[in-house]
Amino acid sequence: MNRIDRVGEKIKTLSSKVRKSDIFDRKNVGYSAGYIAELIGSQRNNITTDLNNLYKEGKLIKISGKPVLFFDRETFEKMFSVKLQGNSLCCKNLNEFINDKHKVKEEKYNDIFQNIIGSEGSLSIAIKQAKAAILYPPQGLHTIIFGETGVGKSMFAEAMYKYGKSEGIFNSNSPFVVFNCADYANNPQLLLSQLFGYSKGSFTGAETEKPGLIEIADGGVLLLDEVHRLPPEGQEMLFTFIDKGIFRRMGEINNERTAKVLIIAATTENPDSSLLKTFTRRIPMSIELPPLRERKLSERFGIIKRFFIAEAVRLNNNIIVDKDVFEALLTYNPVGNVGQIKSDIQLSIARAFLEFSIKKLSNVFVTIDFVPEYIKNGLLSLDKETRLRLNKMLVDSQYSFNSDSLSEVTIQEPKYDFIKYFYEKMNLKLDSEVNIQKTFRDFTQIVSHDMYSANKIFDFIDDDVIDIVNVMSDVIYEELGVTLSRSIYYSLALHFIYTIKYDLRNIDYMSIPNDEKIKIKYSDEYRTSRRIIKKIEKEFGICCPEYEEYFLTIVLSSLKENKNENHVGILVIVHGEATASNFAGVANELLGTNIVNSIDMPLNEKPDDILLKAIDMVKKIDQGKGVLLLVDMGSLVTFSSIIHEKTGVDVRVLDNISTLTVIEAARKALIPNLDIESIISSLINMNQTLNERLRRRIEEESNKDIKKVIYTVCASGQGTAFYLEDSIKKILTENHIYNVKVIPLSLANNKQFREVIADTAKDKYIVAIVGSIDPMIEEYPFISLQEIIMNNGLKKLLKLVNPDISLYNDEECIHKINKEIVWKATTEVIEKYLQFLSAEKVLPYVRDFISTLENKIYTNLKESIIVRIYIHIACMIERILFKRDHLNAGVDIKEYMIENESLWRAVKDSINKIQEVFNLDILDDEIYYIVELLKDENAV
Repeated sequence: MNRIDRVGEKIKTLSSKVRKSDIFDRKNVGYSAGYIAELIGSQRNNITTDLNNLYKEGKLIKISGKPVLFFDRETFEKMFSVKLQGNSLCCKNLNEFINDKHKVKEEKYNDIFQNIIGSEGSLSIAIKQAKAAILYPPQGLHTIIFGETGVGKSMFAEAMYKYGKSEGIFNSNSPFVVFNCADYANNPQLLLSQLFGYSKGSFTGAETEKPGLIEIADGGVLLLDEVHRLPPEGQEMLFTFIDKGIFRRMGEINNERTAKVLIIAATTENPDSSLLKTFTRRIPMSIELPPLRERKLSERFGIIKRFFIAEAVRLNNNIIVDKDVFEALLTYNPVGNVGQIKSDIQLSIARAFLEFSIKKLSNVFVTIDFVPEYIKNGLLSLDKETRLRLNKMLVDSQYSFNSDSLSEVTIQEPKYDFIKYFYEKMNLKLDSEVNIQKTFRDFTQIVSHDMYSANKIFDFIDDDVIDIVNVMSDVIYEELGVTLSRSIYYSLALHFIYTIKYDLRNIDYMSIPNDEKIKIKYSDEYRTSRRIIKKIEKEFGICCPEYEEYFLTIVLSSLKENKNENHVGILVIVHGEATASNFAGVANELLGTNIVNSIDMPLNEKPDDILLKAIDMVKKIDQGKGVLLLVDMGSLVTFSSIIHEKTGVDVRVLDNISTLTVIEAARKALIPNLDIESIISSLINMNQTLNERLRRRIEEESNKDIKKVIYTVCASGQGTAFYLEDSIKKILTENHIYNVKVIPLSLANNKQFREVIADTAKDKYIVAIVGSIDPMIEEYPFISLQEIIMNNGLKKLLKLVNPDISLYNDEECIHKINKEIVWKATTEVIEKYLQFLSAEKVLPYVRDFISTLENKIYTNLKESIIVRIYIHIACMIERILFKRDHLNAGVDIKEYMIENESLWRAVKDSINKIQEVFNLDILDDEIYYIVELLKDENAV
């Protein structure tokens, strides 16, 4: 069972033990993430994520407060014999849901379908058929839904599924699985494995058992979208299952499986012409959804309004639409029906939103200018009758939409009644000795929590981060009496996203000098900072970076003193009509500031003209700490030096910027004491980290289509094979090669090894076999471990992977990886000969010795010499520790020391740490042998 399922079961078990009286009495009923984490034995932040996901899926009720609590929704509904409406159910106390004025309603049979526009009009027959199909015993009738593209077939199928849940035909955990038949139209074998699953070993690459979609959909609905693309073989595959409810996984012969699945098929074609008769006979219910042109004008009006409302909710802003926009949308003929209208509305709003951002308007105004031409053209050919109907329907010149317009969307408004709050405080005190100023500050703190928690405008600031900043906010208020502003609130939220989620933990601390001075100068803030970190680490189960307390101290000192310090200027210049303005608008809006300035550079404008504007802007925004120029490409990169020469202002440039870069630059500029150098270093580090994450995603995508294989081998298939695998992967990654899989194998059974190779060769290209033992397979190149260590084995391997590869810049990388192989291979060998010591324990000190020695003699030692020195030192340590015979140099040591003075001193100084750690008395005879090894003409 997955962790999230265990969390859900635990909440359900705990909730079932709660009595009705506890909820009626408004007791603090519910269970926190910390409590569940303790019961399950998992980290709190992981449990918090699971609980929030279950809440978003509609399985839990969230009770806001400190801490946030959760209660099982199904248990609550059964306890009070009610149906709760909506998915995201949040309250301050479960008692709220018992009140008729809130969300508890006895759900009627047709509630699900009544939300569909046209349920009592053009879709009434289809809905009656759908209900009949779902209610038909024992578990519904298989159904096919047909209609033109975009009429809402998938949405209708999902409504049938929800109706089945509301009627008890399906339970709360019944799945709704969607399968697009077009994806597998030309591959019957792959189709078979997707639908029915496969057993281990049923085909090459089937290394584990895999259930098919039939099994996954057991107890629920399987939607076969674009079913007309299902080939005849695919339709026939379903016959036995539809008839008898039984099937076998691919590769199984005797194991017969069963499942109860209601099949709903959707198609844009005529089922009689595109599907086998034998298939359609097995689908008894057929439902046709009408195209938009056949639906009433009032229904189309309702659909359009709903889309505008949905976009207003998504943008969290008022959308005002002109009457002629509605006229155009109501009268043109969208080829893609409802889906096409939705896309066209989103396109029109996107254009209007650009205007809204540039001109900083209070609302998003959608005028006819923002509507695509092919929609407006319909207005030119309206007949008199249609115009009369439109005039009757559209009585206003403008229509306004916001988040309150949609009754199905429940948005909790913060309670801003200060008078009520003040008198509640007075009643608690039982006298009039209530400080109105202090009470108002308390009230402001509560309001800020409501605003920032309930009205997040950016989807990447999730509940976990909001909870962390709320905890910080409360401690700051209690200790320093300061309420966070919007800009500081979102800055801290972004800070925690970067440091915890993206693991960018060293960025903010690079430029915080004199830690002890900060501690002394801002002692109150430092104490508050430490309390915040301890509380966050304890409540959320996360580990804050080392210097977090100093970063927070600086932020808090700025808050308490309400400083208005000068900051680094930020100027964005990007090619495009309004691209720079949009970058700046997003950052400023998010952080509640105007720190980011912008200059748009249309493609037809000369760079010289933009340069003049940039010089004027830099003079205007510089506050004595310099200006950071954020650009995309081209001649803009050269602007910094010219502007500095003309203005004397310290101007730095960063190119290839993104929205994230601009937001982070602005956030850093708002932090007191950070100079321009620190901000640039921070941004470069952030980009490097994000680029590494991008590289890993590219690698993951490339791995999906691996055509080449390299095998690493040794006797066990573990030691040598494993570290060669690791090293080869590194060198491939350094050269941006992701479509080669490296697989370690054992050569203990040569016959079995050859069978694996032969099996792989059927559909993949074997580049080479690399390892400590030659398997003697002439068809494929073999590169020995010795060849890799002593010669150019890795170069040879890279050339085999890609003959055109250039290795000019890879010498240092190859040398570094070669060294790693040397260390691991030599450790494996030495381990067999040392009787008492562990080579793994000795290794770090030998590595340190080699590194120190190379620095002293100003050269890199060859791998073959490193091997010999490693073996000598490891054996030397064991000899001396266990008082075995010492080596005898057999030469005049003093004379030898004089002849080889510089090399002797380098070895002697480098080996000091080994002497100290192992408490050894290393004689000069031992040093002599190391020097002799270094004098070998092949040493460097």
